[in-house]
This record gives sequence, structure tokens and C-alpha cells, in this order.
Amino acid sequence: MSDKVEKAFISLLMELPFYFTLSVRERHSLLSRLTKHYQALIQEFAKEQDLYKDLLKPKY
Repeated sequence: MSDKVEKAFISLLMELPFYFTLSVRERHSLLSRLTKHYQALIQEFAKEQDLYKDLLKPKY
């Protein structure tokens, strides 16, 4: 997975303990960024899985 996306995701997760001290606008922003980075991680994982499956296919 991309280190950049993973580091951004982890940094956002570290903000979650302070979630209830944030304003509604800040909460929305945090959750939006978290969702965006989480989706990027899922897409990268899916691409890696597809590449792995291609390697396992027998080549005739």
C-alpha cells in the first residue's frame, strides 16, 4: 500500500480520541478525510489482490 495514504490514514485515526471535543464542522471534515483515505486504501488493496490472483493463474 502507498505509504503516503497509509500515513495519512493513521494520522487521522490518531485524531479520533479527540472527536467529541471538535465542533460539528470539524467532525464532518475529519470523517470526510478519514473516509477518503480509507477508500484509497481499499482500492489499493483490491489492486494488489488482483495482481496476486494474476500471478496464481496457470499460464497455458
